[in-house]
Amino acid sequence: MKAPCGSTGTLDATEMNQILSSPNYPAPPGANLRCRWLIDGNSTAVQIRFQHLSIGSADSAQCTNDRLEIQDIISASQNQEASGDLILNGDGASVVTLDQNQRIIIQRELGQRLTFCGTRLPHDVISSGGALAVTLITGNSAASSGGFQLQYSLATCNRSYEGVEGRIVSPRWPGFFRSNDYCQMTIESPANTTISLYFNLFRLMNSLNCSVSSLEIRDGGTSSDRLLGNLCGSALPNSIFSSSNRLWLQFRPSLLPQRGYDLTFTSTQQGPGCGGAVFNTRGSVTSPGFPGNVSRTTDCRWELSVPIGMIIKIDFPMFQFGPSDDCMNNYVEISDIRASPDGTLGEAWRARYCGNDRPSTYVGSSNGATLRYVTSTNNTGSGWRAVFQGVTSIHGNQ
Repeated sequence: MKAPCGSTGTLDATEMNQILSSPNYPAPPGANLRCRWLIDGNSTAVQIRFQHLSIGSADSAQCTNDRLEIQDIISASQNQEASGDLILNGDGASVVTLDQNQRIIIQRELGQRLTFCGTRLPHDVISSGGALAVTLITGNSAASSGGFQLQYSLATCNRSYEGVEGRIVSPRWPGFFRSNDYCQMTIESPANTTISLYFNLFRLMNSLNCSVSSLEIRDGGTSSDRLLGNLCGSALPNSIFSSSNRLWLQFRPSLLPQRGYDLTFTSTQQGPGCGGAVFNTRGSVTSPGFPGNVSRTTDCRWELSVPIGMIIKIDFPMFQFGPSDDCMNNYVEISDIRASPDGTLGEAWRARYCGNDRPSTYVGSSNGATLRYVTSTNNTGSGWRAVFQGVTSIHGNQ
């Protein structure tokens, strides 16, 4: 008799893309399942890219029914005496492998858990340690889920990124890169869009003209396209905006290991730097052209989200609209993203900032919020930068 979950256990990630699908995919996986897989990178970070997701619906902000959970595994201790069956304790603090005599040979400490449901494709998931645990949970209705399909591989840096949004980290993240971790990357978003790069962390060796170590970014798909930035040092770079749907990146490591970089990208049809969707535990977005004035009539919209089970908090470390107090044509608005009883997502207006305002910390009521930026040619300020993060308890403005 075929096992309801199909083949489960440990999957060894390599530099080649491999496929993990739900049982019976593309048919529904079945009811009352709890299927678990461990994707092991052997101390190298693992990356997951979703190809299809149709699990329950997003009618619950917590995905309490059918859901897919991805657990970050941040450390491991191992006894090499024997090998045996894998036991995943998805609700606890560790993943344990036992030998035939029930002795623990591997114990892995668990980090952050991401939960997904509905049909919207999440951006790539990158482990903080060397493994990810994937758990599919279905309820009583066998037809309530269409299942999932994803690619998994080692998070190597020589690669092409395709999609509307994503995350890029330096080699061996969140550890230190090595002196031979030279790599090239391309980003391609859908046709008729532009790409925005937002930096979450940046630590490279500083040097004159960034000659020792750098992250080079060009406005197109090749090394001969227009240079947008040659970055080094520890200061967080300004956001970078393309003029087309392609970017080319090259990372040159230093002999002395450093932390590297963590950035997110999103795409938009509204013009360079104007809006997009960004998902992360912590991230940032800026006004177009920041820190400068675009001097044109603009209406941009960003959709920000943090993992399900958290609520979103937003701060503005920089907010400068210039001397104008025109709050009808120059402002930033924040709205909550909420699920209604019928399962549709709606927005609830929460705050507007303009002129000489100094926005206080904003805490939402869900894991998502939208930022709307409206400005005119009368705006002479240098713009704004918003930093968002997921928190597990409510502290701040309501």
